[in-house]
Amino acid sequence: MTPPPIGASPPSRNGQGSNGHRNRPSQNGNSATLFVQPFSGFGVPAHFDPETGALRAVGGGIGPQLGVYGDLGDTPVVFYRDPSGLALRVGDNTINLDTPFVAIEWEPAGNRQTRFAVTASGTVVCQLLYRSLPPELDLGRLIHDVCATPTRRTQIFTR
Repeated sequence: MTPPPIGASPPSRNGQGSNGHRNRPSQNGNSATLFVQPFSGFGVPAHFDPETGALRAVGGGIGPQLGVYGDLGDTPVVFYRDPSGLALRVGDNTINLDTPFVAIEWEPAGNRQTRFAVTASGTVVCQLLYRSLPPELDLGRLIHDVCATPTRRTQIFTR
């Protein structure tokens, strides 16, 4: 995935649902952007707007790195930390990874495919199948491994 943009979602509603989806209103109509890097090294640094999902290319490192972006198959994904905590943007959906009942599933699915899923209270929130990649290029595996390790979970993308 290369910025700009990865798309926009409908305006946010205030609050957060029990399914782990995060909905945040903007303050004064402006949302803060976060500095993110391409995960696999392909692409350019970008400012990410968690409210709309927009990525805007920037010329170089601007501020602390608060996330990474890439694709899982044909689906754009941004894994990041904002003031509310660790989060994941999959397509047009934002998922709060700090919700207690949210889990990441990652597993080989046969025929050189990998299955990546996010569940909330045992219900699948999103599921993607994509071509298997080497570990160092697999954003789904990174997300799974970070979420499965409490220390990494609290230390990744901190200011």
